[in-house]
Amino acid sequence: ATAAQAITRIQEFCGQEFSNIAWALAVLLLAPMPLLDAIAAESLKKSQQWRPQELANTVWAFAKLGVPDLPLLESISAQALRPISSFSDREIANMAWAYSPCGEAARRVACEDAAAALAS
Repeated sequence: ATAAQAITRIQEFCGQEFSNIAWALAVLLLAPMPLLDAIAAESLKKSQQWRPQELANTVWAFAKLGVPDLPLLESISAQALRPISSFSDREIANMAWAYSPCGEAARRVACEDAAAALAS
């Protein structure tokens, strides 16, 4: 019931609420796909305004649950590179760990984005 209620209000959520829900689900090892799909879809629209911790926690949660949503991971990877200097060591480590089990395509995108950021 709680997941269904969250889905009906998901458009009202901010970055911290998205990342908190995703993080809590990951800690509990719960993966209600309708809710995770809704989080991913809405996050694609809003993650540009998120803080580094919100980006890192969301990617970590999806990876921990084994739900590599490639469009979401690509979007967050691109968002993370813009303010990379504002990330804490822990946030960088969480991002790196999160992308490691996500499949070759997600790792490739993250590496290409990181290389482009370092080159500029």
